[in-house]
Amino acid sequence: MANFTDVSFLPKQDVEATVRYALTNSIGLDCLYPIDLFSIIESWGVDVVTKFSSEPYLAKILLTQCPKIIINTQKSIDEIRAEILINSTLRFSIAHELGHYFLNKLNNEEIKTRFNKTNSNKQINTFNAVTEYQANEFAAALLIPEHSFKNYQNHNGKPLEMAKSISNDYRVSLTTAFLRMAKLSENITVCLHIDTQAGKIKHLAHSKLWDDIRYEHKPYWALKISKKSDIPEYSATNKVLTNPTSNNAGIRNNMPIDRWFEEYTGENTLNEWVYPFADRLITYIEVDIPDY
Repeated sequence: MANFTDVSFLPKQDVEATVRYALTNSIGLDCLYPIDLFSIIESWGVDVVTKFSSEPYLAKILLTQCPKIIINTQKSIDEIRAEILINSTLRFSIAHELGHYFLNKLNNEEIKTRFNKTNSNKQINTFNAVTEYQANEFAAALLIPEHSFKNYQNHNGKPLEMAKSISNDYRVSLTTAFLRMAKLSENITVCLHIDTQAGKIKHLAHSKLWDDIRYEHKPYWALKISKKSDIPEYSATNKVLTNPTSNNAGIRNNMPIDRWFEEYTGENTLNEWVYPFADRLITYIEVDIPDY
């Protein structure tokens, strides 16, 4: 039996469209950045309280008739209002909880029961994992809205510098900036967040063109990658993983595509940038296909 999770019956929710809806009906699409999360929260009638708990969470939302976001801290709301402008982890956590509020088509027991019954033999990708993934996608899209991204398309061969600018301008982590940059890229792009200890892909994002070219043009079906994919032996990424003290970070120009995607049989190349951090690698890949 194939090891996949059946999500075919789940309600379809366009995250980018939902973000536009949330912004249009609160602070507007022409708002200043970084996004003022508290103004969005207040516009939608969501309450925010602080309450310290020994439980391991930063923020959570109670989706009752009067929805409430609880922030796990001993600080006051006024202190949190100031901190949220500079603390990227707190910003993402609160935006994530707003994702649960806005992506509310999944917030019912009937959907959850059907999902768990359909996928009862799966040990991974539970219903909670699916909803948490969607909330993460919403958080990234809310903090870095698609319509505001047009000035960040051309990194001039320096994706790290571009990601740093995005991180600073939108007050998000560097990892979030990289993943969002890949997703909104107009090129054939994928970004990988790799756990250096496990040597596995933890998160990934790819551009719309990456999907389009894979499904519309047969030679490029080989550009398949998922969180389960292994890091190829001959990639620059693997060199950094296996020898973290070496100076392998930076650009790798004009690599044969089969260095990463071994089933690819064409003559096109890709550029691979590898950036090591304390507990993770960020790999940013752009495939060079002249007709696109």
